[in-house]
Amino acid sequence: MYDALGRGLASAPADAQGTVRRALPAGLAPGLYLVRSGGRTQRLAVE
Repeated sequence: MYDALGRGLASAPADAQGTVRRALPAGLAPGLYLVRSGGRTQRLAVE
C-alpha cells in the first residue's frame, strides 16, 4: 500500500492462492492510496 507520493505504508505476503487479508493501518488519513499486488494496481479511497 502506497500513499499519493509513492511512499510505502504497509505490506503483507499473499497466501498460496494469492489472497491477502490485511486491516488498514491505524490512523490512516483520508485520501487516495494505491494497493499493488503482482502486476495489478488498484486505487483505494479512504474517507
